[in-house]
Amino acid sequence: METGARGFLITGKDSFLEPFNKAQQVWQEKNKALQELVSDNDKQVARLKLIDKLEGQWLQQSAEVEISTRRNVKSKEISLEYMQNTLRAGHGKKILEQLSTSLDELTTIFVQSNTLIGENIILAIGKALVDQETGQRGFLITGRAEFLQPYENAKNAIAPLFK
Repeated sequence: METGARGFLITGKDSFLEPFNKAQQVWQEKNKALQELVSDNDKQVARLKLIDKLEGQWLQQSAEVEISTRRNVKSKEISLEYMQNTLRAGHGKKILEQLSTSLDELTTIFVQSNTLIGENIILAIGKALVDQETGQRGFLITGRAEFLQPYENAKNAIAPLFK
C-alpha cells in the first residue's frame, strides 16, 4: 500500500495507486484468515485488532490525506512545497513503526506457541513490508522504475500466502 501511495505522491499518476488499491483488498482477506487462525487466543486476537486498527489509522490519517493533497497539487490549488511538508510530518512512518512492532510481538507469540503456520505468515508479511519500503525508497530517490524491483519481488513472494 505504501509503495503505491508514494509512487502516486511523486508522479501524480493514478496508475501508481493500483498496488495501493489491490493491497487493501489483500489486507482484509489476510487479516480475516489470521483472526480465524488465532481465534482461540484472546491476546493474539487483540494484537491482530491493534494491527488492523493501525493500518486503518495509516490509511485515514496519512495515505488518504497525502493522496488528496497530491491531487490538489495536480490541479495547482497548492504548491509542491506544501505537499513536501505534508509528507515530512511523518504520520505514515509513525503508524508503520507501530505496525512493525505489533507484527514482531505476534511473531514472538507464534514462536512461543509453536504455531509454525502463523509464524511463517507473519514473517513473510514483515519481510514483504521491508522489501516494499526498500523499493519505494530507491524509487523515491532515483525516480527510476527499476528501483521498484524489491517491491515487485515482495509482492510476488507473499501472493501465495493470500490464496
